[in-house]
Amino acid sequence: MHINVINADPTPFQSITSTLVKEKLITELYKIVFLVLALLGFHSAALAQADKHNQLLDQYIFNPLVINPAYAGKNQALTAVAHHRYQDHRFSAGRLIQSVSLHSPIGGENYNVGGIIALDRFGDRPTADVMAMYAWRIPVKKGHLSLGVQGGARFIGHDLNTFDDENTLGNAILPRFGGGVYYHVDDFFVGLALPDNVISTINIPETISNIVPHRLYTFIIGNTFRVNENFDVLPSVLLRRFGSGGVFADFNGSVIYDKRFSIGGSFRPERSIALITQMELGQFNIGYSFERWAHRWSGITARVHELVLTYNFRYNVKTVHPRNFK
Repeated sequence: MHINVINADPTPFQSITSTLVKEKLITELYKIVFLVLALLGFHSAALAQADKHNQLLDQYIFNPLVINPAYAGKNQALTAVAHHRYQDHRFSAGRLIQSVSLHSPIGGENYNVGGIIALDRFGDRPTADVMAMYAWRIPVKKGHLSLGVQGGARFIGHDLNTFDDENTLGNAILPRFGGGVYYHVDDFFVGLALPDNVISTINIPETISNIVPHRLYTFIIGNTFRVNENFDVLPSVLLRRFGSGGVFADFNGSVIYDKRFSIGGSFRPERSIALITQMELGQFNIGYSFERWAHRWSGITARVHELVLTYNFRYNVKTVHPRNFK
């Protein structure tokens, strides 16, 4: 008796299994994020340090390069970003931060370079940051793993218009370095970095020690969910830890229409809430955010306006949202 054996096509089963495993992995990663928050908590000291040292990082929603050098070259095109941020304090002079950045692949898609120049003027302590990045991009199954390093310096000066006959304010140049790891697939991303670390604080005058950047750790995770053929939803979480201080988080969410327009918001517990919107116009991407924040303990409030212009020197790059990897 002859028995015919029918070989079933395993492809549909493998596809379903792969999808279930991926969804389970994403769920577990989000659980880890919120578990870390629950264990470490939110410390007001960390919030205060963030306001002093890392205002530039608040624009990471528009330019992830500022929190992780491994992001360099991710768009597989030369990308230029110009950033303008004005922080209007109720009882003091405003704070102005401006920056420009470039990043691009070189010699193939696996090798990438980038750079950032940022100017921060607040009171009588203007600072300038200059950083250069290098990232190595490795194909991993359906996604890419990038390893990045960066180095540069922070230049700290004083306002020459301020009377200081003893010249006690002083100037300083602080060498800095950092590194990061970044992984992404079509609709999921995760990154871990130490983007801001000062090599030495020897001979730093006490009068400018309050604007010396502390060691910073960042962790970011997010996933794009397809609602229908026109709409996507992108939630993400950024965790930041400053030196030996506490951990605090940014919770972000965006609704994306036709991969060309997005609107959403950002929430930082005990600190601020923001409205964020972006629009793609050909190779241009325009982003704007309005943030309202207040310190729970000091009662100081401020309004923040940010405008970011991004230009990709290639037509087939979709950049309505920097972390939408579809």
